[in-house]
Amino acid sequence: MMTPTQCTHSGRTLRGMIHQPKTSSTDQTSPVVIMFHGFTGHKGENQFLFRQFADYLDTHGIGCVRFDFNGSGDSDGTFAEMTVSREIEDGLAIVDHTKQMDWVDPDRIYLLGFSLGGVVASQVASRTSGLAKLCLWSPAGTFNEKAARYHRELPAQADGSREMGGLVLGAAFFEDLQAWDVTHGIEAYPGPVRMIHGEADDVVPAHQAAARYQAAYGDRVSVTLMPDADHVYSNRIWREKLFTLSVQFIQDQT
Repeated sequence: MMTPTQCTHSGRTLRGMIHQPKTSSTDQTSPVVIMFHGFTGHKGENQFLFRQFADYLDTHGIGCVRFDFNGSGDSDGTFAEMTVSREIEDGLAIVDHTKQMDWVDPDRIYLLGFSLGGVVASQVASRTSGLAKLCLWSPAGTFNEKAARYHRELPAQADGSREMGGLVLGAAFFEDLQAWDVTHGIEAYPGPVRMIHGEADDVVPAHQAAARYQAAYGDRVSVTLMPDADHVYSNRIWREKLFTLSVQFIQDQT
């Protein structure tokens, strides 16, 4: 069952969708995956990636919650106000909102992030409790370098903003990422981590990102690099493997 949901953070409304599995009822709680979208993404994600995974989870009795961050999709705000730190704050609010849902099993709350959403998810996991596992798809562990390149290569406006493909990156976006590293402190999350990344990813270098997350998480992270797969897994076979590996990780009781 898919229903809209919303929560308020810093005076603005974040809008999302709940996928409650058919197996849940008033006297039976269910596991849930909270999904964080990527840079310029939304709660459905590129080529319906998140919506497809939500349907796949439902066939395994797993629910999901997927939101638009502030300034993206249907949520309040404008993209020009977006910073990674604000998305982390949104993520914490979304996790708290999900924990209050009466159908959610508090011991089986899983966090999943795609691309920049993987950065947000790893930071959120390090700053809250009650998350059973963390799953990262193509996590943008090199995002500081990407932001620096945008800052260097895109023409600056009088207010310090820059335009990228019809979207405005505000001065605060660059100032935020100049102040801290996106993988700093993520090792504080104590649970198991699964990272999946396409080796042919031309947006986030797979081996470089994997090295950073392995350095942070050590033997708590399991990494799969998918040969030939691109950043968004734009192939049915790649997505089937991505979904299968992710659910196996979620359901593994060892």
